[in-house]
Amino acid sequence: MQPDCQPNTALYVICESLDNLMNIDFHARGMVGRLYRAARERQGRPLTLAAASAIIHACLGHRALGAGGRRARFALSTGFMIRSAGAPETDGLTGAALLARGISAATEALPVLLCEPAATQALAGACRGAGLRVTEATSADAVDVRAALAAAEVIRCDCEGCAVMVPAPMDWEEAHSVAGPFIDEVEPCLWLTIERPGRNRQGVHHNSWGKPMSDITAKVDVLYAEAARRGVRTVAIGDLGNELGMGALTDVVAGCTPFGTKCVCGCGGGVAAADDADVTVVGSVSDDVAYAVLAALQAMNPEIPGILADPESVERVLVGAVEAGAVDGITGRREPSIDMLPLSVHLSLATLMQAAVEVGTSHTRARPEYLNHLAGESP
Repeated sequence: MQPDCQPNTALYVICESLDNLMNIDFHARGMVGRLYRAARERQGRPLTLAAASAIIHACLGHRALGAGGRRARFALSTGFMIRSAGAPETDGLTGAALLARGISAATEALPVLLCEPAATQALAGACRGAGLRVTEATSADAVDVRAALAAAEVIRCDCEGCAVMVPAPMDWEEAHSVAGPFIDEVEPCLWLTIERPGRNRQGVHHNSWGKPMSDITAKVDVLYAEAARRGVRTVAIGDLGNELGMGALTDVVAGCTPFGTKCVCGCGGGVAAADDADVTVVGSVSDDVAYAVLAALQAMNPEIPGILADPESVERVLVGAVEAGAVDGITGRREPSIDMLPLSVHLSLATLMQAAVEVGTSHTRARPEYLNHLAGESP
């Protein structure tokens, strides 16, 4: 693992390239750059570097402390339901599955995934595409979660990767009742959320068109907020600002998105999410942001295989999610695309990110004079 770096290091330059790749404004919405600049100003460095550093420090730091003699665990929430399809969108699912695999490979931490009960099948399909064996809890109740965690620890002994799947409560009152016991049971060292609806200041979830969707959205916000209150490190990935963890960008979202301040439901809160995160990462498409974060994590750990979201894995995971019921969030069709962008686009981005990491890290290893030059020394 490499330590945090300054602008004159090769790792920093690689992460700058990854940030650029995840911020291509394919949909010409005009807000991608504004959201990115606001998040970047807050972090003071490439967002991929900030996220990867937070992940490493949280998971490896927890492991170093012992954590009761077991491996670290991290929570990962996703799932954005599309009302017209009665199914989750593809965006978020492939990123979550590959983040679960990659972070586990880098840190040996066990991923615990949360989503709507109606999204578990599609997310499980994505995870299988990533090569993960999934153990499903029947509910977020501590007893059920404990049983699933125990089963996962047994499975870990004879497979390369596994994950625990938890259907999150759909009711606010139930979410408040299970939040504390859930955190006590899982003891997450990190909470990472990607393309997950976030409540606004009025407690209402909205889609990108400003329409309310709390009735079809699990109340993960409550569990997330409880984890954050207890000091669990949080990393949020989104692309519009209505996602869980985007609270630091509320003012920017209000000023640059169509329904930032005035939503369709009349709650008066707009679509901007209220809950914040320690690290906020934004780009054009959330899943592509996840691939970029994993590429940064791979650049930090070039000696560990299986972290990066390579094109073959991206295709398997996306196809697995679609075959299990996921739909494109914009078209509503059950097809291997994300936010109206075909599979080929995401494979191209994954290929470029892989090249940025593999060529960048191998070049500086083979030609150390370039690394010295970046560090400000004469080659």
